[in-house]
Amino acid sequence: SPLPQRVVDSIKKNKVALKAPITTPIAKGFRSVNVALRKELDLYANLRPCKNLPGIKTRFDDVDLIIVRENTEDLYAGIERQIDENTAESVKIITKKASIQIAEFAFDYARKFNRKKVTAVTKANICKLTDGLFLNCAREVAKKYPEIKYDEILVDNLCMQLVQNPEKFDVLLLPNLYGDIVSDLEVIYPHTDFDRIAALVLGKLWKTASYDERERFKQEFQTLLVRTYSRAFVEFKEWTVRFLPLEMEADATKVVVKTQVLQPGIQPIAVDYRMVLHDGEWKAYDIMIEGVSLVTNYRTTFSNEVQTKGSLNAVIDSLSKRNAEALAAKPSNHS
Repeated sequence: SPLPQRVVDSIKKNKVALKAPITTPIAKGFRSVNVALRKELDLYANLRPCKNLPGIKTRFDDVDLIIVRENTEDLYAGIERQIDENTAESVKIITKKASIQIAEFAFDYARKFNRKKVTAVTKANICKLTDGLFLNCAREVAKKYPEIKYDEILVDNLCMQLVQNPEKFDVLLLPNLYGDIVSDLEVIYPHTDFDRIAALVLGKLWKTASYDERERFKQEFQTLLVRTYSRAFVEFKEWTVRFLPLEMEADATKVVVKTQVLQPGIQPIAVDYRMVLHDGEWKAYDIMIEGVSLVTNYRTTFSNEVQTKGSLNAVIDSLSKRNAEALAAKPSNHS
């Protein structure tokens, strides 16, 4: 066993442990040592702060949020079975005890450190029983803390909001899986130079576009990219990211950050970020997925649409309509 009983006994006796990072084999081998430790020692709360530091320039200002992740159950309970060679299933465990416990932790933390709002994050519109139980427990606990504002949001909507307006959130309360994904969100969402990407995507059209057309296109194209990112966060389950050696370009202000997205049971997905140094900050200006350029893909798409619809304004109107329909299809934060 990668976690011998003598190690667990020692931790319980001495009340301290020094643990290095432990990699869990993907789709084979032993189960996560981290998960086993959390269960053995009832380490039920994972607390992750995210805050701007003075003097360090980032894409967003005034970010000061706390991610509170339930740490012992959900799909991480590891209850799986192979039904036949074509079908496997995993059991999602959500209990009232654990949900009440983590909700009380989040609200106690908010009260102790003068936080103003706790937001419960679920997918209760789909997982009505499991996430519904977690949500009901959060609502029950919230009633005991009338001085703290409480609201709710669906996890896919949260991912989109975090890459647009992270400063609007205070304390996030999440079940295990969503907490894992959201707390690592910045790993696969580097700072992005949307102005440069928009110009590259439009190509020659950018040079002839008016100021208003450029601004409208940047806004709608950014919304499109954020929606795409958000879907990816929800679709990725037990994913990890492997960083490969940087690839320097001839221009010293440009590099390629090469990564592989790893998921159980499938081949690694190559995701490379072309980065440029701009105003002292590295920003992505293109993303290559399995060698296919995001910029080239969208440039072809929008060029064809301009030819079909007759003008850039007509394309922007169409993109705006698609974005509005996609956002309207999502339930509100309190749904």
